[in-house]
Amino acid sequence: EVHHLEQAAIAGHAAARFNLGCTEYKKSNIERAVRHFVIAAKLGDDKSLEAIELFYQNGMIRFGDLAATRRAHQASVDATKTPQREEAVANRLLIRRVEREREDVVAEVAALIEREAGKAGMNTDLIADVVANRLLTRKVERERRV
Repeated sequence: EVHHLEQAAIAGHAAARFNLGCTEYKKSNIERAVRHFVIAAKLGDDKSLEAIELFYQNGMIRFGDLAATRRAHQASVDATKTPQREEAVANRLLIRRVEREREDVVAEVAALIEREAGKAGMNTDLIADVVANRLLTRKVERERRV
């Protein structure tokens, strides 16, 4: 497993580099662990930056090293920001929010249908799902226009 992590880390995979840092830390190879975490943090890995900050808090690295790692981490993060990525993140957040709202709407609609249509012996779950989907689809379309 370590061999594959090493290969991925050499290829620039930040998470693999972080995992190598964890492996070295568990072996008490602190200097090697710090080097792996610094490299991963410079590639933009948040968990590695947190590890470096913990090493600093415990007096294991100097402030200058922490500051340089923070600057490199921020530069890496900034380099990945594009309007398309930011739009994708915004869309993901919108989708999550709409999914949560959908659950609430389905519950409300189901309760309403249970009271009204349930008396006629209709499939209330299916009706609630269809109505909720239509309502939320309209809401998302309105929000995207804004």
